[in-house]
Amino acid sequence: MGIVAILSLAVAAAGTVASGIQARKASKARREGQAVSTASGNIRDKLARRRNAREERVRRARLVQQSETAGATGSSGMIGATSALGASFGASAAAQRGDAMGAMGISAANERAASATSKGQLFGSLADLAGEGLSIWDDYKNG
Repeated sequence: MGIVAILSLAVAAAGTVASGIQARKASKARREGQAVSTASGNIRDKLARRRNAREERVRRARLVQQSETAGATGSSGMIGATSALGASFGASAAAQRGDAMGAMGISAANERAASATSKGQLFGSLADLAGEGLSIWDDYKNG
């Protein structure tokens, strides 16, 4: 009975160590995945801002062309319309940046939660191992 208990304790210890090793590997993989996701999101964000800037320049050029065609170059209407285009572009760029920052924050929070869960499971395994060891010791002492 004593050998079975000792072997059981050894297997539990080995399982706990292996679990810890795998948890560290999983954590590293999650961090790498988060880095790739963040980089990909940054690229998409930059491309979207470039596209929006290009569209804003085209709209501004059309507006200036229409004003020149109508003979209203420098009019308050043209100036107001071009200002509105600039404000709209600025608001759009700020909203895109806010969305990107929010996504990065959510990703980081999810990583911290997964890491905490992994650590909790590891500590649970260690507590089980300690409990088994104490049980074996109690059986040995009283047996």
